[in-house]
Amino acid sequence: MRFFQSQQETGVRWITYKEPEISSNIIWGLTCENVVNGDVWVATPLFGVDRFTPSAADPRYGSWRNYTATDVPAFRSNQIYAVSMNIVDYSIWVSSTFSLVVLLDDVRGWRSYTPSPQYDYTVISLATDLSNTIWMGRREGASKLDR
Repeated sequence: MRFFQSQQETGVRWITYKEPEISSNIIWGLTCENVVNGDVWVATPLFGVDRFTPSAADPRYGSWRNYTATDVPAFRSNQIYAVSMNIVDYSIWVSSTFSLVVLLDDVRGWRSYTPSPQYDYTVISLATDLSNTIWMGRREGASKLDR
C-alpha cells in the first residue's frame, strides 16, 4: 500500500497493490531506492522479488516486474526473505533460502555472494550502513559482510 502526502488536490491518497499486479499478497520485506521517485522492491515467500518502477509522467503509477529463480538463477529458490538497498552504491541485495544476491545495477546485473561455512545460514533480514557494510540477520544471530 502506498500513501501520497501531497495529493490533497486530486484526492488520491492510498494505492494498494495486490495479486495479480504483484506476485503475492504476502510480503516479507520491502525497500525503496534512494532516488527521486525510486523503484520499490518487495520480497515474497514463494514467488521471488517484485520491482515497481514509477512512471516518469506520473510517479503515482507505474509497472511491476517479477524476478524469480528462472530469471536470476543465483536466487536458487523463489522463497525470498529480505530485500534491501545499499545506501552507499544503490545496489539491491536479496536473500533467498539458499543465497545472498546483489543487483549491482541494470547494466552490470546480478551477482551471487557465497558466505563462508560458519555464516552459511538463511539470511532473514538485511541492512547496510554508511561504511558499505552489509548486515545480515540470520537464524543463528547477526553477521556482517565487509566489502
